[in-house]
Amino acid sequence: MNVMGASKRLAPPADARTRARYDHWCFFAMMELDANTLYVIRKHEDLHALYGEAPAALDEARKGFARQAQAAATRLGDSGPYLLGDTFSGADILFTTCLNGANRRKVDLPARLLDYLESGLGTMHTFCGKECEQGPAPRLKYLIMLVIFSPPDF
Repeated sequence: MNVMGASKRLAPPADARTRARYDHWCFFAMMELDANTLYVIRKHEDLHALYGEAPAALDEARKGFARQAQAAATRLGDSGPYLLGDTFSGADILFTTCLNGANRRKVDLPARLLDYLESGLGTMHTFCGKECEQGPAPRLKYLIMLVIFSPPDF
């Protein structure tokens, strides 16, 4: 998401400040929301038959997600409808996917993030069409094909 997709305006232009904000939100979504919390919830709730039940780990993962979600809600502020202000980007796709995953797993989200989801989902559905309506696996496959495996001039 960092290199490809610039001509589709998924990645910001190379100015340092905007690129830093973009990278910050992408890494925050991937590491703080997905890898550190949602993945633990998925393993021990959705896939408990494979990974085992771990109520303490689930509880801590939910608390951790709530802390990170509150931090994101505070930083999101009123700069615009998207993470980079008025510009929809790949960071919004990553962030929205994590928030939707939390919603599906009944993790409470701050009101500001619920508002963000409501306002941004229309753009995401408009951008990627039917693939976004078919659930996370087809959406992820579509985004991988769109952003990562597309030629640089996509």
